[in-house]
Amino acid sequence: MATAPPKNLVTVYLSDGALLGNGNLGVVVGDTGTTTQKFWFANKNHFGMMYHTKYLEYRTSQLSIAQLTVSSPDPVPAGVDPAAVYRAEQRIRDSRSVTTVQLGGARATVTGWTADSDDTLVVEVALPEGAPETRIDLTLGALTPSPGYQLHYPTASGVSGGAPWIARTGHPTTEPPWYSTQAVALRRERGAAFDAVSSTPGDASTAPTATGRVVLRGGQSVRVAAALRGDARPTADGPSAPALAARAAEAASAAGRRIDALAAEHAAWWRAYWLRSWVDLGDPVLEQYYYGALHLMGAAAREGELPPGLWGSWVVTDVPNWQGRDFLNYNYQAPFYGLPAANRADALRSYAISVLDELPYQRNTTAAAGYQGIAYQRTLMPLHHGLPAPAAVPVAPTTNQAFVDQKSNGSFAIIPVIWYWEYTQDDRFLKRYLYPAMRGLEDFWQDYLTFDGTHWNVEHSSAHEGSDDLNPDLDLGFIRKLYTTLIAASERLGADLPLNARREEVLAKLAPAPVGVYQGTEVYLIAEAVRGSTDISVTFEPGNQPINLEGLVHPGENVSLGVGAEADRQRVLDSLRLQAGWGQGNAYAKVFVIAARAGWDGADLIEKFKARTAQLWRPSNLTPYCTVGGIEVAGPLEALNSLLMTSEGGTVRLFPSWPRDRDASFTDLRAKGAFLVSAELSGGRITSAEVRAERGGLCRVAGLPGGTKEFRTQPGGRYRLV
Repeated sequence: MATAPPKNLVTVYLSDGALLGNGNLGVVVGDTGTTTQKFWFANKNHFGMMYHTKYLEYRTSQLSIAQLTVSSPDPVPAGVDPAAVYRAEQRIRDSRSVTTVQLGGARATVTGWTADSDDTLVVEVALPEGAPETRIDLTLGALTPSPGYQLHYPTASGVSGGAPWIARTGHPTTEPPWYSTQAVALRRERGAAFDAVSSTPGDASTAPTATGRVVLRGGQSVRVAAALRGDARPTADGPSAPALAARAAEAASAAGRRIDALAAEHAAWWRAYWLRSWVDLGDPVLEQYYYGALHLMGAAAREGELPPGLWGSWVVTDVPNWQGRDFLNYNYQAPFYGLPAANRADALRSYAISVLDELPYQRNTTAAAGYQGIAYQRTLMPLHHGLPAPAAVPVAPTTNQAFVDQKSNGSFAIIPVIWYWEYTQDDRFLKRYLYPAMRGLEDFWQDYLTFDGTHWNVEHSSAHEGSDDLNPDLDLGFIRKLYTTLIAASERLGADLPLNARREEVLAKLAPAPVGVYQGTEVYLIAEAVRGSTDISVTFEPGNQPINLEGLVHPGENVSLGVGAEADRQRVLDSLRLQAGWGQGNAYAKVFVIAARAGWDGADLIEKFKARTAQLWRPSNLTPYCTVGGIEVAGPLEALNSLLMTSEGGTVRLFPSWPRDRDASFTDLRAKGAFLVSAELSGGRITSAEVRAERGGLCRVAGLPGGTKEFRTQPGGRYRLV
């Protein structure tokens, strides 16, 4: 419960405001004052294209669409302090924002939620019994001319059939490479008319507005549907802003007639979401983070919708940092780290859209650089979704090794797509989408790797951005993950079986993860050589993010508790200890997961995680603050999952690093192999354990009171182990 408005509401990062969303429509709730409440619309990656006058070029970017402001023209009575009235709650149980705010002479409650089957925000304004008659204005507006290098995006407003509307266009000139327009319209519930409507056209310094007014008496309330409709395409033949506004008005009218049904759907969606799995950690700080992160991702990413970028669906400016793009060198992947084990693997279908849509485009880029197969650039926007694939281009006769710096991008990007198959055993997805994508990545590595007579090496790649390195940990680790999965997938599908001997040969002769000596101890390095130097001062980075362990431990999953050589795992722990990057900005989504997978002391890891999270915590929306990638703060979900259960290497491990003096339990965490696992630790021992098999097959569970158990399962079978 917040007692003051959000401090960093309008920001180039992820806002401090309450966060609502349905996987496509994102809404930030909050205002800078205490006598109004704002709902900020941002339609994820559908909307955006900015002309950057500094660089004299177009850059794809997420843009804010509009705001809905709830206010009153009536005066606040003398002696009433609106700041003392103000209360705001991000209610994650049913994903609502609930704000108490002084509107004129009334202490009003303003509630907001997003529908789950339609891009509609529902806003309810309620006055308490005994409140005076109050005029309530609901005003749609847009940003005034943006700061910095941006232009004033064309915006229009009006009233259509009694519905106030506003429309905003994301292309400020007549010949952009991308055309996008979005419109929002308002309707009262059940077809009731506003008591008054109006619009203002705006001018060079003031954005247009459109307002619907209602008059409420004490004990009365009003519900308003704000429907969003938009269009985005690479050509100029899309609908006009007024046409989209008319569609939005029709949608708002339809939503207004079925608000009760939408409310029931909304409650049912979130109830089902929370029942997919749950944990009892015996610690309110850990649980507040855990469920806050799950709420964040439940609102940001859903199957069938385009995936979220850096700031999710919640852009409240025309100049979001890094344009809110998908960065494949970890920021795009990190928000999804904990979702498969938390039994929300379906969200990875959203993640996969950008990766899979880009295959033919990235293949052409790779061919133009003179290489077979597919390598990926660093950043994407889902602008190719639904478009026909481009014609293939021939492989250029000469190679350009500098066509992308981090050659690992594509193999990094495919890992969450691999997880979807590993955790669900969806072989149709494997055959149709995943295996062909992995084959394209394999073709690139077969063409790009160099052999020195002993090892296959990755030359001229980059551990950090913009470098020129030999054998980065990222490349080597992700190649191992890719080739290991290719072999398993080939055997499952009965496809390309003769290629497995070659894959085994690459794995056997691939250069080992780079190792050096720091303060007399062996540690893992970010690369064998960085810009030609093997000096430990450039290959090992105390205080920095652990990119030296991402390919090896997580998300590469080549070394962890029970996986790989014990000496390698100990070297990981030594690297973490000497690197000590627990507080580095990019490390938050990485270091705790890596430590949990490697078997770092659970009690110490929990305290480190709680301390760092406390430094970043925002009670206004139940998320940590992050300036390097917004929604990636959900990544450490997997650290807590991994303390409770891991399933690498074909073995489910119960409470592998959870402190034995802390009682805990979990229900329906998902293990690889499509097993749903529930267990309880009480009084230092496991008192219950159960496995449910979705697909059937061999299941191996470690950590049980009687030792490891291995047993055959049947699809739909339930197996009580303790």
